[in-house]
Amino acid sequence: MALDVELCLVERSRDRVRVRLLLTPDADGVVVEEAIVQLVDAAGEGICPQLLLPISGRLTGHVQTTVELRAPAALSEGTRVVASVWHEGRPQQTSIPADPFTRLLDYLQGSRLAGGDPEDVLLCPLSMEEERRLEEVFPWVRQPLRVPEVAGVIEATTSRVEELAEELGLDEEGAAWLEELLEEP
Repeated sequence: MALDVELCLVERSRDRVRVRLLLTPDADGVVVEEAIVQLVDAAGEGICPQLLLPISGRLTGHVQTTVELRAPAALSEGTRVVASVWHEGRPQQTSIPADPFTRLLDYLQGSRLAGGDPEDVLLCPLSMEEERRLEEVFPWVRQPLRVPEVAGVIEATTSRVEELAEELGLDEEGAAWLEELLEEP
């Protein structure tokens, strides 16, 4: 690909987001006609005006900019930030979730829309040849796993539990619960 377009959520509040757009051309460079960012709802409709960024011309190195997009109301579930960069006469788009209910897992896993059959993406064990090549590139792989030694076990005493219960202002039931909790392995 001649151009890598990356979005990163910097900050999010109730009705706005700050995002960083990073454009990385390949070694030969690329001519960019324009770049636009916008907030869209779950249905894909724009919920704020498109922001035309002052990026155009031949890119031979990284270009990074941070922008703030404001919605007229609180961001709803399914809100996304979409970036469109036109180069070589066609748009290239990328998007990230921006709604207030997005879990960290959604950022890490990405969209499942482009995925194929789940059976095709299952992990399979490496062959001996693949393991050998992996060890050549990453020598630390063949080092045995070290299990840390345990210096000792700290045991809770009844007197310490009573002290904690007094400090925390716990009643008899709360103190008993705390004692059970501290005695668990």
